[in-house]
This record gives sequence, structure tokens and C-alpha cells, in this order.
Amino acid sequence: MPVQRREVIVLGAGLTGLSAGLELAGAGKEVLVLEEGPRVGGLAASFEHRGFHLDLGPHRYHSQSLPLLEQAADLLGEDLLRCHMQTSLSYAGHEYLYPLSLRDVLSKVDKVEAARMVADFLRTRLRPGSPPRSFADWVVSRYGRRLYDSFFCGYTAKVWGVDPSLLDASWAEQRIASKGLVDTIAKMLAPWWARRHGQSIHSPYEPEFLYSARGMGLLAERLAERMQARGGELELGSRVSALRPRRGGILVRCGQRDYLARRVISTLPLTTLAALLGFRHMPALRYRGILFLYALADTTAVLKKHWIYYQDREVLFNRVTDFHHFTPALAPRGRSALCFELTADPGEPAWDMSAEQLAARVLPQFERIRPGFSATVDEVLLRKVGHGYPVLHLGYREELERTMRRFSEVEGLHLAGRNGTFSYINMDHCLEQGRVLARRLAASG
Repeated sequence: MPVQRREVIVLGAGLTGLSAGLELAGAGKEVLVLEEGPRVGGLAASFEHRGFHLDLGPHRYHSQSLPLLEQAADLLGEDLLRCHMQTSLSYAGHEYLYPLSLRDVLSKVDKVEAARMVADFLRTRLRPGSPPRSFADWVVSRYGRRLYDSFFCGYTAKVWGVDPSLLDASWAEQRIASKGLVDTIAKMLAPWWARRHGQSIHSPYEPEFLYSARGMGLLAERLAERMQARGGELELGSRVSALRPRRGGILVRCGQRDYLARRVISTLPLTTLAALLGFRHMPALRYRGILFLYALADTTAVLKKHWIYYQDREVLFNRVTDFHHFTPALAPRGRSALCFELTADPGEPAWDMSAEQLAARVLPQFERIRPGFSATVDEVLLRKVGHGYPVLHLGYREELERTMRRFSEVEGLHLAGRNGTFSYINMDHCLEQGRVLARRLAASG
């Protein structure tokens, strides 16, 4: 078959890819978005099943950028919902308000242990140390070994499948800071220290967020509709098998079709992209997989919160989301769905389980936490995402720099998005990143 030409091909129809596609189509560029899966949205996709609208875990849209908030509200239109986030954290038999409340925590923490944590925290802050290399170093150097062992070590090891001492300190800087958990604990245990140093390391907590009455995947669906209305093309179920640099562009092989694009925007995982380009040396970078187990039940308002984090290492799941709390419109009347999130990689026992096998392990644990729920469940579903989170292991930054230099040698190739840049960014950042890149490409001719 003859080679088809396009000005720009976007690999991946997640929020970043669709945002770029919309901007390019609006600028009059010939743009084609190729998506391997059956629907748009990537990790921010939704799917329907027997009257349920289900997200891949909870997705709340929030931003400190007014234009990005206005864009999302415009896209969602009449389906827009404004929610006030209600979440909590379960640890050692207690459920804490999240973000942590001083009064709430003090009413539940053992007073002797709290005093020991205060003493350990103060000793740590008064003792100078070397710059932290690992996640464990970062937390211990700021808040002490007891706080680390209680609130961070087990949960982090459960999520990532490795000892926290093997994760880069930048992960703590990014995620603990944005959640504000450590800062809250620090103020709880030693408020005089926070007052004295004026210390606030985290971004502002944003309790209000935007959502949709049909699941957050509607945001991506509306982006795709607008892109196509402006002349952009979208092909679902289109798996790219190879990328080859050619004079005048990049050859994109997709099934029985070959495209030649002047520019290619990739939002694919870096390891996948390297394989498509035929790199001899694969990047020593890793992504953590996510399992989403859905329990469909003849009951409502199980958690009475949007989601709960489960810190205890012996609990298999990391987080449970109650979609009914977002809006009852996501389920048939009188029914609801819980989503249990677990992390695992292909080849691990949990990854190879069926929905029923995984539920046989998960639901009995949850039954001890919420008695009576299991009896209301009449169906379970399982979705797997192999490239869920970038793993920021020790030494990843040097490897990432080497990998990016190698990709920069491919003329016409541009990387964007969460997987495409190996970064943990939120939905609004995905939209902005795609838009900014597209505008730059459109302006360059």
C-alpha cells in the first residue's frame, strides 16, 4: 500500500495527545492521533458496564490555572459537577481525616508513642545530616525514624514493590510535598518548630474539584470530538509496530498501513518508544503496573468518602474509591461500585490473577474493615494498566537524561505526557503540556 502522509502524528489518545491534537487541528495542521486501545483517555479514561460509568481509579480535575479550569468546565458542559473532596487514611486500625487534622489525630494516636515521635522528630531536626539520596533518607532526615516507620515505610514498599531506600529522594519531594501529609504531621507533633521556621513545603491543598456526571473520561471524549470537528483524525485500535526515521520525517508503521509524518508527538512509555525505534540499548527505566478491581454491589454510600488510603502493609489494596460518593448518576439506582487499587508488575502473582481470583483475596480483607459489604457484591471486574506510574529508582535521573539525549537525536520526534516524559503530572498539566507543545510546533511551520 502507498505511504500516507501527515504533517503530525500523535501516538496515544490520552489527555496530552488529544490536547495537542486539538490545538494542531485548530491551527489548520493535518494531524492524526493513533490509539492502541478501544477508547480515548489513557489513564483518565472511563468505561461503561451494565449502566455503570467507571473510571480507572479516582480522577479529580483541579488546577491553579483559571484558563485550564475554564477549558475543562467548557468541555464538560451540562455534565459538569463541582465536588468537595472527602478522603481519609486508614492506618493501624484507625481512620484519619485526610489531610490530617490535628484534633482528629491526637484523639487516636497513643500518647506515649506520640511523645516518642516528638522526641525523635526534634533530635532529627537538630542533627545536621548529608543531602538525602533515597526516599527513606529524605523522610527520616526531616521527620525521624518513628514517623517514617509508622506512616511511610510500609505503604511505600507496598505501592512500589521495593524497599523505600531504593527509591530516589525526588519522589518524596514531589508526592509528600503535594499531599501535605508530612507537613501536617510535623505541625501536629511540633507546632512550635513550624511557627519558628515558617515551614510549608507543599503546594496549597485544593479541596474543590471538577468532575462529570458520566465519569471523568468524558473530558477526553469531548476533546476528541472537538479535534475531529476541526479536521483532526483519530484511529482507535491502532497499534504502532515500528518507527523509522526517514528523509523528510518519520515512518510510522501501523498494522498494514504506513504513514510518513514530518513530526511525531509520542506520549508512549519511554521503554515502548525505544523498542519501536529499534534502539539497541533499552532504557533502564521502569513503570509500575496498576490493577483496578471493581466490585459492583446492591448497596450505596459504602465509604461515605470519595476514597480511602490503606497504609497497612498487610492490606493488599492501596486505595479504595467509592464512585457513588462522586455522584449517584455513575451507577443504576440503588447500586454502587467500589474500585480497589493494587500495584503489581506483569509476572507477579497478583498480575496473573483473574477478577474472581483477586476478589477472593481482596474482599475478605475488606469485609473485616466494612462488615456486610461482600454479601451485596454480585459482580467483579478487573482492568490492568502495565505502565501506571514511573518508578523513580536511585539513579533514574542520570538514566533519564541519557535516554532523552538519545531520543533528541531523532529529528522530528517530540515527547510529552506523563508516560512520555517519565513524570508524575496531574490532568491539568497533561492538557497544558500538550497545548504548549502543539502551539510551538504550529508556530514553527
